[in-house]
Amino acid sequence: MRKMRVALVALVVASLAACVPSPSASAGDVLVPLDPVPYVLEVPESLGARLSTRVLQDTTFAAQAAADGALAAVELVFTADDGTESTFLVAYEFPDHVYDALQAPDAPPPYGDEIIRRDGRVLSVAGPFDIPFDPTSADGQAWAALFPLTRDLTSYQREP
Repeated sequence: MRKMRVALVALVVASLAACVPSPSASAGDVLVPLDPVPYVLEVPESLGARLSTRVLQDTTFAAQAAADGALAAVELVFTADDGTESTFLVAYEFPDHVYDALQAPDAPPPYGDEIIRRDGRVLSVAGPFDIPFDPTSADGQAWAALFPLTRDLTSYQREP
């Protein structure tokens, strides 16, 4: 009987632990894994519920990014209240020397803005380029609130 109680208590504790936000996320925030890019994006829980990731849908562009030296790439997907999914941005990881060689002084960065440069690697993000929703709608306001977080290096944490 005692063994069953101990097992039940352990099961309850394990279940509750799975519901607790990551200790590295601030209170009220969640971490969105950008796998296979080795970072997580910290966002408010209300925004995190709208986000998911997927492999690049444009296989031609994915192949080009790989040929250009990207180590990893992932789409961050925003889900609207009606269930419509839109690509919010694409995150990339490049060796820093490769990312630098791809930059042209008279052109926008081909793989987005450099967010973090560390340990010989660059995290860059491309997009969003516009708001696909009425800016006064809940979806438009959530989209607009997410944008500055994706350009703030303190919103990202490198995964081990």
